[in-house]
Amino acid sequence: MLADLVAQRYSRALLRACGTGTALREVAPQAAALKAAAEREGIASFLGDPVVDGKDKLAALEEAFGGGLHPLMRSFLAAVVGNKRGRFLGRILEEFGRLVDEAEGRLRAELRSARSLKPEELKLLGAELGRRTGREVVLTAVREPGLIGGAVLRIGDRVHDGSVRGALERLRVALKAPAPPRRAAPAETKSVAKGGAKSVAKGGAKSVAKGGAKAAAKGGAKAAAKGGTKAAAKGGAKAPSRPSAASGRTRNPRKRGDS
Repeated sequence: MLADLVAQRYSRALLRACGTGTALREVAPQAAALKAAAEREGIASFLGDPVVDGKDKLAALEEAFGGGLHPLMRSFLAAVVGNKRGRFLGRILEEFGRLVDEAEGRLRAELRSARSLKPEELKLLGAELGRRTGREVVLTAVREPGLIGGAVLRIGDRVHDGSVRGALERLRVALKAPAPPRRAAPAETKSVAKGGAKSVAKGGAKSVAKGGAKAAAKGGAKAAAKGGTKAAAKGGAKAPSRPSAASGRTRNPRKRGDS
């Protein structure tokens, strides 16, 4: 965002010009007063008017402040309005105040509440925040009836929303969120798992038994057929051919009378 970039650039330049000595202690309160003046509706529009000359804008700022500007602050304002950045002056000085607090170890906090706080309440809250953070806390309070109740606390970049409006918004978001998927009850899950295991075990046992019986029958038939063939072949080869009785009788070719 352009306003943030301009604010960071000019505020850092002013802090470097002031350093950490006497100039910073004199310029810092003047910057806070000029910030409040620059944020007024009439002055803010006047500083952002491109038709108005920069010198006239600077004179108006000096008059609004009541004179007595530090030379560094006057030169800084002349550079801002001369570069046509007058409409960002309030944002620039706000960022400068934050940088000064950071450099000096202070922590800035803002409390927005539905009702106005009493000075003693604000003081006690600032002291408690300082005790918890271990730093000096500069606390400002802003009344915001739209919060309905409670408060919103901003400390640096952290926001703690304890307002009724914030609680209602969180409830609205929660009601719009989709419902989580239904999970099976423990008993139901156990029953499904047990039944599935039994079914798998039973089916597996039947399949194995059936397959084993088929394999055994098939293997036995093959073995019997193979064994029978081998035995027949072997027996036929070993059995000798026995001569008949007729063929076993041999006649003597010589007659009885021959000697």
